Amino acid sequence: MVKHILVALSAFLISAVITPAMMRIAPRIGAIDIPCDGRRLHKRPIPRTGGIAMFVAFLLGIGLIGGPREATVRLLLGATLLVLLGLIDDVYRLSAGVKIVFQALAALIALGGGAGISALSLWGATIDPGVWRLPLSMLWLVTLTNAHNMIDGLDGLCAGVSAIEAAMLALLLLLQGSGTWAGVSLVLCGAALGFLKYNRHPARIFMGDAGSQLLGFVLGYLSLRLDQPRAGDLGAIVPLLLFGVPLSDLTFAVVRRLLRGQSPFAADRGHWHHRLFDAGCSQRRTCRILTLVSVLLGGAALGVSRAAWYGYAVYALLWIVVVMMGVRVRYARRREVLRKNASA
Repeated sequence: MVKHILVALSAFLISAVITPAMMRIAPRIGAIDIPCDGRRLHKRPIPRTGGIAMFVAFLLGIGLIGGPREATVRLLLGATLLVLLGLIDDVYRLSAGVKIVFQALAALIALGGGAGISALSLWGATIDPGVWRLPLSMLWLVTLTNAHNMIDGLDGLCAGVSAIEAAMLALLLLLQGSGTWAGVSLVLCGAALGFLKYNRHPARIFMGDAGSQLLGFVLGYLSLRLDQPRAGDLGAIVPLLLFGVPLSDLTFAVVRRLLRGQSPFAADRGHWHHRLFDAGCSQRRTCRILTLVSVLLGGAALGVSRAAWYGYAVYALLWIVVVMMGVRVRYARRREVLRKNASA
């Protein structure tokens, strides 16, 4: 495990060193995020090539770790396809349908080596997905990929949340005896943290779709390596808790848009980070709040996986914090309205 930690530190350094170079490359290829609508919270053009730096760091780190050759190669092939897809989208803007097709293809490539949902464990019952194993696994990867893409709308949010998820996932995999895959997760964590150095508010570079798709895809794949029956009676809930921030954001976004008669892929300003920011929270505070929620969800996932009482205690604490956050945000919004009325 010491070797894996050292490799993760190497990935951190590689990502941190390469990212400034990506800033200089972005204008040459046209990968610049220009604030042209109300959804974007930045005020000036920002390079969106940080995902390339993370990918290079992740690729080199995986080479140092080794591991199951076929499975690792398939994972990297799928991730490479999504990074290229994201880079093209960052420059030319692809349609949602085209991206979904290539995301499904990347999932099919990665899962061809035998990875996937082997069993679902819930309340002591173990369910074998049977012929639905591959479709459900592909759906999971595509969902996680898009969920992480959706939370990439605030400085440092996607990188910070993904780094926490990767660290928690590494611990879960290690506790189940999957040391190699835990090392892969740590490498991803290191690559994300190296990029985060330049992505914190005020961001100097964005990860772009290339980066958010890389993070969501690899995290989704690694979560399929969790052995749910060994994760306790609520094993199926563990990944849902672990990825609670992006999954809840995606779920509410899709439901919200469908209720409005819009396409589920239509962009809007209703994500968690938008709501907190519009309620009066600064970008830094919004990022800290959602990062804290991700930490608590990861702790709850860890507790539930060990079938320990503190798993449920952490989850209860999470809800207390969420309620307190809701009260605080509501108070902040009310105070902002009163301030505007008083100034008028």
